[in-house]
Amino acid sequence: MNTPLLSARGLSKSFGGLTAVSDVSFDVMPGQIFGVAGPNGSGKSTLFNIITKIPFGPTSGSVTLDGKSAQGRSAHAISLSGIARTFQRENVFSSLSAIDNVLVAVESQALARAEEVLTLVGYPATMHNSPAGSVPIFYRKQLMIASALALKPRILLMDEPASSLTGPEIARMKDIILTIRGSGIAV
Repeated sequence: MNTPLLSARGLSKSFGGLTAVSDVSFDVMPGQIFGVAGPNGSGKSTLFNIITKIPFGPTSGSVTLDGKSAQGRSAHAISLSGIARTFQRENVFSSLSAIDNVLVAVESQALARAEEVLTLVGYPATMHNSPAGSVPIFYRKQLMIASALALKPRILLMDEPASSLTGPEIARMKDIILTIRGSGIAV
């Protein structure tokens, strides 16, 4: 029997009288692509927030990675333990180049790692030194994914990776997701 890479049990998040996430439980197995679906406002982004504690943790429930509890861990420690995420909006440092955006994620680690993950997501090498704010949305999404991958996660949480993309871009995003899984990372 395989051990889940990520387990969520009874996750809930309330903001005063509003319950955004209520008693959510699931397991993600190593190498699995696992989807969370629901309409706008249903709590998908909040679920990612409480799993990663960026910017807040759950009101109740538990998260484990490889059977180890995330309880009491900071968002930074959770990230370093193997859970990385992207955001619904393309959060990039718009004045920095693509390569510098990824280097921010890996801090003082080698430039080679930044180039490796940009290549993994198919980001054009000719655009590595272009300001991130000047590239189209699809490339900003690729850049955000590469920045998360630079942390060497075992699971990547992607919040609406195909939103605002065209049909051909959505097909390319699907290929990126399959490539990520093919590299041994659960999505």
